[in-house]
Amino acid sequence: MKKTLADLHQERARLTERIGAERAAVARQLAPFQRAAETSDKVSAFVVRAMDYARAHPLTLAALLGVVAVFKPRTSLRWIKRGFVFWRSWRAVRTLRPLGLLQQLRRFL
Repeated sequence: MKKTLADLHQERARLTERIGAERAAVARQLAPFQRAAETSDKVSAFVVRAMDYARAHPLTLAALLGVVAVFKPRTSLRWIKRGFVFWRSWRAVRTLRPLGLLQQLRRFL
């Protein structure tokens, strides 16, 4: 059965409309995740800025850590342990690249 050019245009229009409806449905379903994605972007940008500052001003960071260690050694040791765990976790998560998936979803929407 051969389709005419008009039939093909009509079918294409139906498919295009269906695709638009499906994209709108996906956008509605992913809307709650948009806020979480924005928050993760802000946190990621803050961490990058903090790391850049620490690399640019190592003596300031060392002096601050020294002052904290002198005045409250126990608390300082606890925070150093927490910081080390956070740093190790950050390195593990960074290799996974979960933000790449969110960026791909945004481009799709």
